[in-house]
Amino acid sequence: MNNATLHDHLHNLPHSPLVSWAARINVALDAARGVEYLHMYAVPPVIHRDIKSSNILLDDTLRAKVSDFGLSLMGPEDDQSYLSLRAAGTFGYMDPEYYRLQQLTTKSDVYSFGVVLLELLSGYNAIHKNENGVPRNVVDFVVPYIVERRDPSDIGPENARPEPV
Repeated sequence: MNNATLHDHLHNLPHSPLVSWAARINVALDAARGVEYLHMYAVPPVIHRDIKSSNILLDDTLRAKVSDFGLSLMGPEDDQSYLSLRAAGTFGYMDPEYYRLQQLTTKSDVYSFGVVLLELLSGYNAIHKNENGVPRNVVDFVVPYIVERRDPSDIGPENARPEPV
């Protein structure tokens, strides 16, 4: 994978080819299929524990692959089970229930992937500083826009908004 990470394209490369909604949607679908494979088709299922934009690699055609399995664990065999262990992952992407209850399920990866989707939508880092310099989680910032059905063009920084399809 020789085209950097999704994080690089969203936050560090000013002329990234991820300027259209179509490109961002394709990257999101590829990453979602990777997470789906880990949870539904790997035997036994795998819980990644560190889904984040810097762990999604892009190739030269912008096909995405989930990477970095250093924290991953073989998961429970069904959706109702969980693993009880100390929380691990990256601040800003970690499922709050997993952190609070110390119970790991595949849903923890789904939460983290949701944070990646909010990064794709907004152009903001998972943890970024607001206009007053105070750290803020992208979930706390973007979800109210979605719930209130506000114009998505109001969400992200000007240079991070994708072009129309």
